[in-house]
Amino acid sequence: MRIEATLEYVPKNVQNILVAQGITELRPPQARALEAGLFEKNLVIASPTASGKTLIAEMDILNMVLNKDKKAVYLVPLRSLASEKYADFKKKYKDILDVSVSMGDLDSKDTFLKHADIIIATSEKMDSLLRHGAPWLSQVGLLVVDEVHLLGEEARGPTLEVLLTRLKTALPKLKILALSATIKNAHEIGKWLSADIVESTYRPVELKEGIMFDNCIDFFDNNTLFVSARRNEPSLDVVHHTHEQGKQSLVFVSSRRSAETFAQKIKLILSEEQSKKLAALSQRVQNVLEKPTSQCEKLATFVKNGVAFHHAGLLNEQRTLLENAFRDGTLSVIVATPTLAMGVDLPAFRVIVKDLKRYYAREGFMDWIKVLEYKQLAGRAGRPNYEKWGEAITFATTREEKELICSKFVQGEVEEVYSKLSHQPTLRMHALALIAQEVITGEESAQAFFEQTFYATQYGNLDQLQATLRMVLDELQGFGFITYQGSTISATRLGLRVAQLYLDPISAHTLLQAIEATKGAREVEPIALLHAICMTLEMQPSLRLSRTDYSRLAENFEYDQNKLLYPVPPPTSFDFEDYIRAYKTALLLEDWIDEITEQGILTKFRVLPGDLRWRVNNADWILYSLAELARVQGATYLLSPIQHVRIRITYGIKVQLLPLVQYAGIGRVRARTLYDAGIRTAVQIKSVPLPDLERLLGPKIATKLKLQVSEKTPQRPQNEQEPQSDLNKYVG
Repeated sequence: MRIEATLEYVPKNVQNILVAQGITELRPPQARALEAGLFEKNLVIASPTASGKTLIAEMDILNMVLNKDKKAVYLVPLRSLASEKYADFKKKYKDILDVSVSMGDLDSKDTFLKHADIIIATSEKMDSLLRHGAPWLSQVGLLVVDEVHLLGEEARGPTLEVLLTRLKTALPKLKILALSATIKNAHEIGKWLSADIVESTYRPVELKEGIMFDNCIDFFDNNTLFVSARRNEPSLDVVHHTHEQGKQSLVFVSSRRSAETFAQKIKLILSEEQSKKLAALSQRVQNVLEKPTSQCEKLATFVKNGVAFHHAGLLNEQRTLLENAFRDGTLSVIVATPTLAMGVDLPAFRVIVKDLKRYYAREGFMDWIKVLEYKQLAGRAGRPNYEKWGEAITFATTREEKELICSKFVQGEVEEVYSKLSHQPTLRMHALALIAQEVITGEESAQAFFEQTFYATQYGNLDQLQATLRMVLDELQGFGFITYQGSTISATRLGLRVAQLYLDPISAHTLLQAIEATKGAREVEPIALLHAICMTLEMQPSLRLSRTDYSRLAENFEYDQNKLLYPVPPPTSFDFEDYIRAYKTALLLEDWIDEITEQGILTKFRVLPGDLRWRVNNADWILYSLAELARVQGATYLLSPIQHVRIRITYGIKVQLLPLVQYAGIGRVRARTLYDAGIRTAVQIKSVPLPDLERLLGPKIATKLKLQVSEKTPQRPQNEQEPQSDLNKYVG
């Protein structure tokens, strides 16, 4: 559909914005969405990756904000996607719309969003804003739900389902636009959301799916490509063949270790110009930290060769550098775990799905990945505006396996999406929140709410869910988070705060036991607080125990045992292993605040930089929650020690550096440099000559620090908490 032919459907001001962006023609799914009543109806758009779903959302957003004077919320499943959408929308619409992103701090109303036109948020963040009664929510007219098929995912699905049910009831005039991969039961989601379905198989570039067997890739358009067997691994041959054609490839493997191992095997021939660009990129990747770790150095070495591995163990800054370098063609190959396919928009000419099987820890065996996941991975093949087609390649070792892969993945149907709302841990958390918000006040209101869920749409019968709910309510009452007055249920003051803090009630109960154990104690040591937070569900998984860990940790444990706040379980019990794993994780955090180098921590505990950052960030959140629960319980004597540990966790410092890290740009490395040079107070910073300070910190930071100490900095009251931390504080 030509853009000038859309005036019947698209308001002139929205059309003008599209034309200004160079959009002259709409793709089939976009045209069908307009014809289906995009601006007036709830819609579910089910179409492949890169088919143009985002532009459908943008048209709806522009119309809602400009012509109906309402806000639009764009929900995404991951922070990485939120950051990507924010950057994209900000670039396109900064001159006409106020674009904001909300993620991270789960104990805030984010009142700054009252001025925003477009709010991009993760489902969890939006859920927390609802729990806090953010005052601007009544101004939301449009909700865009990206990746709505994740309703069927056990980890994220229930939160999304409860959030959508809650928003539908709280905002009856809310318009919903749900974006989905091609799924088998999109009609059920549509029925639940009172939405019409727009389904399409359109792709802007043709997708050719092939299976490699015996040096030949057989495509299902009856073409065959022969690839020379120069190496012992067919997937390696395909990667090198792709590079020799001047194309890029994305390789998907099942684990972090596999990503690094396979990337190490790839040896590309590069031009002089490519080598120069890659050398510069390599330096940036290596030096995202002031002191590079061994993994930073390993990744930088691979990058010099035009190859990178990509997984959750990398630092965010490194992932962004790699993704941008792949987009602009600097990197030829990225070997990634499947989270990349869901996390960012990163197409390549050839997608190589090396591992179609994965080890599932809960089940304890290897099994095929889901067809939906394969389709999501394969859908990354082909770069719109650059190539006419893309290729997705899998591998078979026998003819029988080739036939199985063809029937199961290439020609097979994707699975249906099923509600996971009856899963007890998630129901426990959301039930408390619904009671705290007075959405559920008794059996009748509970029945009324859950009748509006996707679960009820699919199954009709709520007996199983209600049985689980009764168990959950008994548990919440036992914890003291809810109370009954006759048949009326209400949250206690403590239960309300637990819901607002976005904690699992079991974790909150665990922290409350720790608070109780501190009563009468002379002093609460940092290791005790760290072990307490590491016992919560939000800090899972704890570090694994090796065969030698029990003996290696014994001396530390004997020294610390009496400081810990929980009784030690019997050594023969299952709880004992969890207790010691939490203790080992607490020791990692203790090393961090004792200024052990990152490389030292990574080597000692066998973790990756991204894992360390994740644990530190979560530790800040749970320490913050621990302090808030202590405040509710009247244990104000804990606020100061918790606050000290929080600041030390944030910066990774010993107590002696606390006065120095209050200054912007001064983190663990620079603070230690100043302290060891004898510069420890504001007076000493003022008195040291600027050239001497520049030699220690560099000209820019030295000047910035001098300016800060010349101003009078207000002190935070002792019992006032810092908000939850931003990981950017670690830099420096």
